[in-house]
Amino acid sequence: VYINNAIVDGYNLNLASGGYFTASVISHEFGHSLGAPDLYRYFDVGGDIPIVPIGQWDIMGWNTSNPQYPSAWIKYRYFNWIDCPMIQSSGNYELNPSSFPDNNCFQIRSPYSETQHFVVEYRKQEGMYDSNLPGNSDGMLIFRVNLDINENGVIDTLDSYGEDELLEGWTVGGNGMGPPDEIYVYRQGGTSSNNGTVNSAIFSSQTNRTEINDTTSPSSFLHGGVPGGLDISNIGLPGETISFFCNITCSNNITGDINYDEIVDILDIILTVNFIINSGYDSCSDINGDGVVNIQDIILIINIILS
Repeated sequence: VYINNAIVDGYNLNLASGGYFTASVISHEFGHSLGAPDLYRYFDVGGDIPIVPIGQWDIMGWNTSNPQYPSAWIKYRYFNWIDCPMIQSSGNYELNPSSFPDNNCFQIRSPYSETQHFVVEYRKQEGMYDSNLPGNSDGMLIFRVNLDINENGVIDTLDSYGEDELLEGWTVGGNGMGPPDEIYVYRQGGTSSNNGTVNSAIFSSQTNRTEINDTTSPSSFLHGGVPGGLDISNIGLPGETISFFCNITCSNNITGDINYDEIVDILDIILTVNFIINSGYDSCSDINGDGVVNIQDIILIINIILS
């Protein structure tokens, strides 16, 4: 299709009758034109373990009467609208609401998986779009992301569905063929075998859900119910921003290797100095395990380099 001599290589057709011609449905379908997959399951909806992966927390899942925002993960991975940095060290963090253009998303690694990790964002029931979100509370949403949903060891961004598969030729992703699902929102009562209450997914001090780890309910389980290793606590009140503490499990194999490059050198000293200057704390930088990052840890790193 050409418009003013410019080729349009992604488009969709929408029904103009039968209840489909609504702003919400058109927004969902336009999300496909921008590259986003469906986040609702096509088939495994009412089976032995009927799990709703994300519900109305994303326009690509279930629609609200007015279109809601896509999740931060969709805006990051598929639309390329926002940055979503990886949290590298333990500390206190703040999120802007999803409607803001920046500082609205963080990723967190799982110490137990190379293909599954976590994403957090802050949703507020305000404005033209998110005012119709489920429930009546503002706060953090915490997602599990799986980048190997066809379980073949190939990261999905590099993989396509093969010949004779239902979605042949499409980039692997989304929840349509789930389980496994690309994205799942942690919710009250949710486990790998129980749907829980997907509309009760907000974390904040206002909802009395201020932490998530492998022993809380819900726990930070990965696909299949195995522990995920996420450790978030002290989730605050929903205001202009929302704050939380994230504890990063130190998983480097070499003592003093603060930047995980498998060598202890001047770069690790620089990172440790930055933690001291910014009054931060990182378990991997606390070489002597005394609960504080200071000059003693720098001296230990220097000794490791010299030896």
